Amino acid sequence: MYREHVAEREPEGWYSSRDMDVFGGGITILAAIPGKATFNIPGVHLIYRAADEGFESYVQSAEIVAEFCEEAIALISVDGSCEMSWSG
Repeated sequence: MYREHVAEREPEGWYSSRDMDVFGGGITILAAIPGKATFNIPGVHLIYRAADEGFESYVQSAEIVAEFCEEAIALISVDGSCEMSWSG
């Protein structure tokens, strides 16, 4: 299905159709893991090699999580406990 879509158009970056979402130029799949999708239906999780800008975003997110954990540990050390909440 992907090859047919690419043959019909030259996608730049990401695009989607009613049948699927597609990265322009394809993606490198590293692993396919069976599991559950939205609404608890069977699904497959694809682990893929991110583009450079995607990789940098994950690095930044990991740095934020590490900083948050350090702050939570510091609060626990001072107060003996820590609570967190978020929206979104």
